[in-house]
Amino acid sequence: MFPPLRPLLVLLFVAYAAFAFSPLLAAPPDQSADIILHARPGYEGAFRVGAWLPVVVELENAGPDREVEVRVGTREGAQYVVALSLPHNSHKTVMVYTHMTSNARRLLVRLFADGQEVTSEQLELVAANQRTRMVGLVSGPGAALRAPTRLPDGTSLLGLYLDPPDLPDHALGLSGFDALVFEDVATAELTPEQLEALHGWVLRGGHLLLSGGNELPTMLANLPPALQPVSVSEVERWPSVALLGSEARTGDLPLAQLQPRSDAVGRSAYPLPLANLAATAPLALEQHVGQGRVTALSMPLAHPALLGWENSPQLWFDLLRPATTLPPGFAPDHMSSNSFIENNLAATLTSLPALEFPPLGLLLGLVATYIILVGPGTYFVLRRLDRQDLGWIVVPALTLLFAIITYAWGYQQRGGDLLFNQVVLIQPSEEGVAQVRSFIGIFSPVQRAYHIQVSDQHNTNTRPLLRPVSIHGPWELGGSNASGFYMQKASATAQVREFSVAQWAMRALASDSSMPFGPLEATVERQGEQLVGRMHNSSALMLYDVTFIQGEQVARLGDATPGATLSGTLLPPQVEARRFFGPHIPLGYLLYGQDLDSENPYMGMTMQPDIQQRMRIVESLFSYGPSVRGGQPIMLAWADFSPLQVNADMARSSSKQLALITLNPQLDLGPNPIQLEPGWLQARFESSVENSCFGTSPGVSLSNRPASIQLQLPRDLYGLQVQELSLITSTDGPWQPSTLVELYDWQAATWDAQDTTQRESRIANPQRYLGSHGMLRVRVSGEVAPGNFHCVYVDAKLVGEKLLP
Repeated sequence: MFPPLRPLLVLLFVAYAAFAFSPLLAAPPDQSADIILHARPGYEGAFRVGAWLPVVVELENAGPDREVEVRVGTREGAQYVVALSLPHNSHKTVMVYTHMTSNARRLLVRLFADGQEVTSEQLELVAANQRTRMVGLVSGPGAALRAPTRLPDGTSLLGLYLDPPDLPDHALGLSGFDALVFEDVATAELTPEQLEALHGWVLRGGHLLLSGGNELPTMLANLPPALQPVSVSEVERWPSVALLGSEARTGDLPLAQLQPRSDAVGRSAYPLPLANLAATAPLALEQHVGQGRVTALSMPLAHPALLGWENSPQLWFDLLRPATTLPPGFAPDHMSSNSFIENNLAATLTSLPALEFPPLGLLLGLVATYIILVGPGTYFVLRRLDRQDLGWIVVPALTLLFAIITYAWGYQQRGGDLLFNQVVLIQPSEEGVAQVRSFIGIFSPVQRAYHIQVSDQHNTNTRPLLRPVSIHGPWELGGSNASGFYMQKASATAQVREFSVAQWAMRALASDSSMPFGPLEATVERQGEQLVGRMHNSSALMLYDVTFIQGEQVARLGDATPGATLSGTLLPPQVEARRFFGPHIPLGYLLYGQDLDSENPYMGMTMQPDIQQRMRIVESLFSYGPSVRGGQPIMLAWADFSPLQVNADMARSSSKQLALITLNPQLDLGPNPIQLEPGWLQARFESSVENSCFGTSPGVSLSNRPASIQLQLPRDLYGLQVQELSLITSTDGPWQPSTLVELYDWQAATWDAQDTTQRESRIANPQRYLGSHGMLRVRVSGEVAPGNFHCVYVDAKLVGEKLLP
C-alpha cells in the first residue's frame, strides 16, 4: 500500500528521532564559560611549613544557580574544601585555609559543581626558611611601614604587607607570622571575627607590635582589652636629633607617653631595653598574653626620621628580640618547635585503650568445655554410635565452631569497633581563655574510607580547622597519608570526607582551637628554704594528679574536684634516681618514678597503661633537653575531657580521651633581696648554635663560629633590678685557653668579653647585661683541635630587687 511513501516515512521518522533525542546525545554545556574563578594566596605567596595559609578565592556566576565546592590543595595531598551557593549573576569571595607541608610549593584551586570539575587555577608559592623571621606589616593609608631585610645578628627578615581588610578571620590564618606590626590601623573597622582571630593568634605565641605616634590611642581603644598593654596619657613632639642623634633627619617625632597597664593577675607591663636612644622614660612597654606578647612603641616606625636612621635595624632587633630555635639535631631543619611538639603529641595516640579482659571463670569454662567435647565427649558419643571413623570430621568441626564462638565473643567485646583515641593539650591564660590542641587517632578494624564529623561542644563561636597529622613522630621519612577532603564551615562543626584508614591501622587528625577555661589559680611561694605550690580549681572539671614542678623539685598534690584547693611542698628527687640518670632526670621519671619503682622493683617491662601514656605525653612536651623547663615553675593536671565530639558513619564505635592541662603558676620568692641560684634561668638556643650539649647545665660545642644562648628569668621576675650577677662556666674536659665568653650589653648593643679564668666570675655593671625583659645573652667561641668535640656549659646566679608588681 502506497509503496512510494515508505522511504519518505522512514526518513521523517529518523529526523524526528534525531530531533527528540538530540539533547541527550549532545555534549554537556561548558559550565566554565559561566563561572569565573580568580584565586590569590595570602601573604604574597610566602608560607611557612607547618603553618596555615589563607587562599582568597573570588567567584562570579553568569549562569544558573549552582551549589559548588572550592577545593584547595596539592594534586595528591589533602584537599581543603568550602561549599557555597552561587546564585545567578552573583559575585562571592571565600577564604580557604590550607595547612602547608614541605611539598606544597604549588597549590591547585579547583571549582566543582555537581561532582564535576568546572575550572581550576594553579598558585605558585615560596617557602620561607625556618630561620627567617616573617613579619606582617599592617598600616593605614597614611603610613609607609618598611622593615629591614636583615637584623644586626644576621637574621633575615621577610616583611609582608597586609591590608587591614585582608586580615584573616581565624587565628590559624596568622600562624605563619612571627610578628605583626600595626601602625595607623583603623581597628574600629576590623570585624569582630578579625579581632578575635588576632587575640587567638597572640594567645598561641604571636607577637603583636603596636607602632606609636598620634594614632596609637585610637588604635588601642578598639582592640580587645587583653591586647592593650598600655594607656596613652598624651602625645608630645620631640626633635628627632635629640632622640636619635646628630645623624638623624631633622624634624619632630610624635612620642606617645606610655602608662603601663596590668594583666588579669596584676602583673604590670615591663619596659624593653632599646639601644642608641636618648630617652629617660621607657619608649616601649610589653605584656605577655598567653603564650605570646604585645608590645607598644611610643614612636611611629614609619616616620621618615626612623626610616632613614642608620640604627633602624638595631631598633627592630630590640623590638623583635633574638629568635630561638630547637636544639640542633632534635627535629628536621624545616620544622618549627610547635610542629615538633605537635608531631610528638600525635605519636602518643598509638597507646590505644586496652580491651577489657573477660572474666577468668568464663574463659576457663570455655576451655574446659572445648577439651571435654573434643576429647572424651567425642569419643564416647562416636563409640556409642559405632562411628569412630567420623572423628576426623567431628573434631575439626568442633574446633571451627569454638573458633567462631570465640571470634564472635571478641567482636562483641569491641573487637570490631572503630576506636577514637583523643589526646588534648590545654594551656589556660590569665584572661580565662585556653588554647586547646586536640589530636584524634582513628583505629579501624577494616579497610575503609570514613566520613568523620567533629563538633566543638564548648565554644560554638570557634570553627574547628581539621588537618591530617602523622602518628610516627617528627622524623617520619616516608611522609604521612594525607588523603581526604577537609570541609571548612562557618559553624562549630567540621567534616572530613573519604578519610581512608587501612585495616588494623591508625590515622590521625589535629585541631587547634580555644575555649573559655577557669581561670585556674596557681602560685608557687618561697617559705624559708622551701617552695610551696598552691592551686584552686575554679574550672568545672575534675582534675587528676595535680603536680607542681620547679627544676627537678616536684610536689604531687592528688586530685582536685571543682572548687577544691590543694597545696604541698616541692621536694628534690631521691638520691637513687640521681645515681641512675646522672645530672638531669627525665620529667616522666620525676613524676612517676615512685609508681614505676613500686610496680617494677627490678626494672621490668610491665607498666600500667594510663601511667605509660601520661609519661609519653609529658616527654613529648619536654623531650628535647632539660633547658625547656629551667626555673620557671610548671603546674600539670589531667582530666578525662575533650571539647570535641567525634562521630563517624559506622554503627559501632568507642572512644577514649585524656587531657593534659599545663600552665605557669605565679611566682612569689618573698621580700627583697631575691637570690636565684644556678638553674633558675631557662636556657634557649639561638640560631647561631650548631651543636648543643647537656651536662651540669645547657651548653654549646666550642668552635670558631660564635654560638649564642639566652638565659631567661621566669615571667614574674621581669624588671628585676640586679645587684649582683655571677656567670658560671664549666666544660667536659680541660678548659681551653682560647675560650671566649661574652655578655650582650643591651644599652650599647655590643658584646663584652668576660674574664672566665675562674669558673664563677663576678660581673661588673650587671644591670647592663640583664635586660628589663629578663634576658641575659651569652656568646661562646674558641679554638679547638680538629676532630675534637668540646662542650662549654653556662649558667648564672644573681641577687636583685623586684620593683614591678
